[in-house]
Amino acid sequence: MNGMPKKLNMDSDLLTKILIVVSSLSAVYGCSCLKGHHQEDFCRAAYVIRGDVIDSNAPVKALPGNQQRSIIYTVKVKKVFKDNTHSISEGNVINIETSIPCSITLDKNVDYLLGGPGDENGLGIGTCDIATTWETLPKCQMNSLLNKLYNCGCEITTCTENQICKASIHSCKMAFHVEAVQNAYCARSLFRRRCHWKTCPSAQNIFNSYITNVFRG
Repeated sequence: MNGMPKKLNMDSDLLTKILIVVSSLSAVYGCSCLKGHHQEDFCRAAYVIRGDVIDSNAPVKALPGNQQRSIIYTVKVKKVFKDNTHSISEGNVINIETSIPCSITLDKNVDYLLGGPGDENGLGIGTCDIATTWETLPKCQMNSLLNKLYNCGCEITTCTENQICKASIHSCKMAFHVEAVQNAYCARSLFRRRCHWKTCPSAQNIFNSYITNVFRG
């Protein structure tokens, strides 16, 4: 009888360790995401802005009883590229929340392109959302934003290396692990009304070679 409490304590300790490992693995895999096309990132986001991070608070509890913690970044909005929340105006100061374990780190007094989920209750951002310093933004992505070239009515179909890649008239096809399409955007033809890749001027030669060798036929 004297050994039973000890055994129960050992089982309890083992269960606690197992739960910690499982929680850690869930956090790691739950925050991983495959790199997609910058147009997909834009269309998936509820908001996309250019802004300066001017402040951040210490981590706080996200919700009562929830062990996940959050950081609130205060951002001065310089340019609004997309706002499905109808709550963002250029020149205003907004708060964007990032939650551990899928949180991101933003530096103060840095100019960013930011985008993620949001609604009337607030704006969020995480590891699978848009968070890039403006000065390191690829030229094609910057050009697409500034000239409003993204057409979210056109989908992007991603294919693996051994998969026959088919796209409908409403989508553009993208071979997996191919960087050339990062130098293009998917748009709808004015006459045929079919979605197709359009290359950014700075990447014309690279993209034409990609189209010839990969998407022939």
